[in-house]
Formats: sequence, C-alpha cells, structure tokens
Amino acid sequence: MIKRRTKKKRSPAKRVPSETQKIAGEGIEEFIYWHTAGIVLGIGRPGTVQVGTAAAVLWKGRHLLLTAGHVLNGATDGELRFIFRPQGTLERAAWYQSTSPQKISPFPASPIELIARYRSTEDDVAALEVGSSFVEQSRVRFFQLAEGSKLMRPIKSSLCTIGFPFDSFQRLNPVAGALTTFSLWGNLAKAGTNPPPDFDSRQHLLMDFLPAADGRHPGGFSGAGVWYQAPLPEPPRIWAPDLLLAGLITHYYPSRKQLLICRIERVVSFLSRTLPS
Repeated sequence: MIKRRTKKKRSPAKRVPSETQKIAGEGIEEFIYWHTAGIVLGIGRPGTVQVGTAAAVLWKGRHLLLTAGHVLNGATDGELRFIFRPQGTLERAAWYQSTSPQKISPFPASPIELIARYRSTEDDVAALEVGSSFVEQSRVRFFQLAEGSKLMRPIKSSLCTIGFPFDSFQRLNPVAGALTTFSLWGNLAKAGTNPPPDFDSRQHLLMDFLPAADGRHPGGFSGAGVWYQAPLPEPPRIWAPDLLLAGLITHYYPSRKQLLICRIERVVSFLSRTLPS
C-alpha cells in the first residue's frame, strides 16, 4: 500500500501593520530627500521659469548633481538656482490631490559655485560637479555610486522618487523664487506589445505616473533620481532603508501616463566615459 503524502499547509504571510508601513515609507522618503536637489532656471529673465530635479552622488571622489540633460538647456551656470532639504521636520502633502499646492511651505532657491558640467551624447543625462567647500556647508548628502552599479533583480519593492513640481513654484521677487518638494511612489510598468517611442528595455524603465488620474503633469520631475529597496535573500530582523538608484527620469508619455527612466547602467556608462579615474 502506497501512502499518499499530504501537503504541508503554508502559514499565511504576515501582514505588515499600516502604521509600520507608514513609518518605513517616511524613512525611505527622508533618505531620498537628503540626496535630492531642485534646479530652477530663468528666474531673473523674461519668459517662463524652468524647473528640474537632480540626484546627488559621489563618483570616484567627485561630488555630482545628476539630472536630465534637457533641464540645463539654454542656461548658464550663473542662472542656475538650487534647492536642498530644509532644516527641521519635513512637511508632507499630496501635491497632486491639492487644488493649491502653493499652500505648502516653499524652499528658497539660491546659486552655488559649480566646477564643471557634463552632458551625455547618447542619453538625456547631465552632471554638475560641485567643489568641496559647497559639500561642507550644504544640506545635501552624496550617495556613493559604484562603478559597477546595475539594476538588481528582482525588484519587489515600490519605486520612490522626489521632485519639484513646476506648479508649486512661487516667485518671491524679480530675481528670486521658491519651490516645494513632493514624493511619488509607484511600481515598474511593463512596456507591453506596443512600447512607447524610443523605448529600449536595455536602456530604460517605465514607471506609472499615478497623479495623472488627478489631472497633474510631472513638469519639474525631469532629472529626479528613482530609488528602490535593495533586494535581500531573506527578511532582516531589523529593517532599515537600504536604497539603490534605479536611474533618472528623463521623459513623460502623456498618452500612457508613464515616466521614462534612464537606467542606472546608462548613467554609469556616461560617467565612466566622461569622468574616468
């Protein structure tokens, strides 16, 4: 007589309490805020002000602000204004659900001294290099970006990015302005059988832009770093944010309501060519 083997019932997965999820999310956002800068162009000249975002990284001992190449188009170093994390507790608000995003306290934009700027000839990516004197005085932290950085699979966590929405801009006077930061969460999106123009899965990622459902546009998020929690073989006993940079936002597809992300491998390739050891 052959005995049938009975399948051992798996214990149901433990649900993470909502309060714990909230605290974890705030910890991730706090990390990203420290590695994010806003970029404002054209405050002191006639016409529309341009807004972008940058990710602060340390590359082979050089302090860089990575952003989308088109963010810097037509602007001299002297016209660039930057915004970094403010002092004290951060204000959090659902920018895309607010009819008056300007009600959130804005952060003033100010100039900084730049050593050099670099622009990729292959991707919509650029880098601004800053000096050690700025690093010592600033409220930004530089993420150590390794030469062999690449997207780690599988990505089970949500993606998170922090940017400076254009419609949160406030002009303080003819030569000064301010912006507000906001965080976006989402998951990797699939390109499907009809991928968007110029999309290449070896070079790009897609992320759904959920605020589009509320009529918002991601103007100002260009150049923002997109982060994810590093995959682990097993859950740690004590959780802490361990974030990796997935890439930079460079484009938006309104019909698909998706953001295009230049993969970190492409960013590293650009830096390796432009700033060798």
